[in-house]
Amino acid sequence: MPERYREQGSDGGEVAYNLLRAGVGEALPGVKDPDIAALHAWALVHGLAMLILDRRIDWDEAMVEQVVGLTFGGVD
Repeated sequence: MPERYREQGSDGGEVAYNLLRAGVGEALPGVKDPDIAALHAWALVHGLAMLILDRRIDWDEAMVEQVVGLTFGGVD
């Protein structure tokens, strides 16, 4: 995990980040920098989650799939 994204402690953040990085690498094989792609994915889902938690938008599973699908093309 790049130092600028490293979480403190042993809460599993680094393991989760490495799984995300590997998954994004498979979903977006043309990406030259997997760390930037992982940050993109992390920011997308974090921002969407915060909008839902802050009640700025309603939870709608179909909408979440569509939003994430814009980037990842409905990757299973």
